[in-house]
Amino acid sequence: MEQESGNKHSAIWLIGDSSPPNWRESLEEPLDSRHPARHNIWTPVLEGIQKQVYLGDRRRVDDSRLYIRNAVHDAEDKPSNGAV
Repeated sequence: MEQESGNKHSAIWLIGDSSPPNWRESLEEPLDSRHPARHNIWTPVLEGIQKQVYLGDRRRVDDSRLYIRNAVHDAEDKPSNGAV
């Protein structure tokens, strides 16, 4: 799986938690569009953003260029409970 995708200069970044261990080899990028987390989390947020942008400027956000990455590559690298 690629570590990141999109344009780092995008005004909107999507940051996932970490690669899902059971899917890591079959996904192409973080928050891959085939993974349910992208739709469960991102789709409602995007709809809200699109509504505000359209009502203000009569335009839409091109979501194909957003910068997307995970906070950590491997879930085992995350701090344990209680650690900051």
